[in-house]
Amino acid sequence: MRDNPFCPSFSLSPEQFFGRVRYLDRFESALANPSSPERYLVLTGTRGCGKTSLLHQYALRAKRLGMDVVESTGTDALAQLKAYAGLGRGTVITRSLKPSISVTGIGGASLGEVTQSVTADGLGEDERDQLLSNCLSATLSKLSHRRGLLLTIDEVQKIAEDDMVIIANAVQFAITKGYPIALVLAGLPSAYRRLRRFKRCTFLHRMRHERLWCMDIDETLGFLRSRLARAQGLALTDDQVFELGEFSGGHPYLMQLVGYHLCELFGNEAMVLPGMRADVEEDMLEHAKLLALRDYKENVLDNVLSGTRQATRAYIRTAYEVRQSDGEIRIRDINARFGKSGKEMAGTRTYALDTQVLRRAGSLTLRFALPHYRYLFEEMRPLVDEMPAPREWQY
Repeated sequence: MRDNPFCPSFSLSPEQFFGRVRYLDRFESALANPSSPERYLVLTGTRGCGKTSLLHQYALRAKRLGMDVVESTGTDALAQLKAYAGLGRGTVITRSLKPSISVTGIGGASLGEVTQSVTADGLGEDERDQLLSNCLSATLSKLSHRRGLLLTIDEVQKIAEDDMVIIANAVQFAITKGYPIALVLAGLPSAYRRLRRFKRCTFLHRMRHERLWCMDIDETLGFLRSRLARAQGLALTDDQVFELGEFSGGHPYLMQLVGYHLCELFGNEAMVLPGMRADVEEDMLEHAKLLALRDYKENVLDNVLSGTRQATRAYIRTAYEVRQSDGEIRIRDINARFGKSGKEMAGTRTYALDTQVLRRAGSLTLRFALPHYRYLFEEMRPLVDEMPAPREWQY
């Protein structure tokens, strides 16, 4: 059994990571500068574009700088941060009270300041959230490590609003106290608009929004060459590597898929002695691409517009129908199809761009941002059976 150097999963191990140099350089510079606004990011992208892998890289670089790192997801972020701050369930919180007494016709008098010890579990929801946020921020401020803390939250579209507000307010307060914190949220494109609807935390509105797209040509080819060089016995020409890169369109998940299926097919079919390499036939290359496309459609394209408005889906379909032969889409052509002005269509266009299925190509033009986007609207041809069909009973 040959080892397969490709890993088609949505969360890659650090050694599988490749590219995204400008994202990493920019974030590393921000970590070195406590006052940089780029320490606070909302990273969005469609499934399989590498958000989780990039978050892991951010965490590795923060650790190398001596920072504490708390990696979490939308479902456990508050619990992870509380654990880091030492605030377990039932933590006793001391609060100051200033009770007073009022007598009709005489006036009021202060009874002085008293303290009361309570547990977070024994408070009302609003009071608990406020005290917990204050307690978190005070604790973070006291944890004055020389390099600070990086908190990452993956799949942030799943976080409860109350949890996000507590975390964001705690982080914001700690920042005002001079504690060097970095906060990076990552999620599907819909996450950013949802976060901005949280009314009790304006800090989220000031976080930088970073959209993650497919890799460029040089990064794509560099990744494929480096991985294919590790595939035992497999030899591809430069043209074949470029063909695979062009097929993948730089989409990280699709790059992993096509490489994985090619290595699996080659390992099952080719008879190569150790230390030797054999050429890859075009039929095998096409078969690998077809298998990869099937998985990519099922796991990415079939889900990318789920939950979007009907008007948004109609806009994207219309963009597909009016696109030029080179893939460019003129915004005026979409508007004309709907019989509306650019101003009237502005809101719908914004929602369509928020899906990150489309991206701007110029002030007046758009392009699709995902490879093989036609399968958003068209069915794939059936796959040819990989093995001869066995003899089966007929009913």
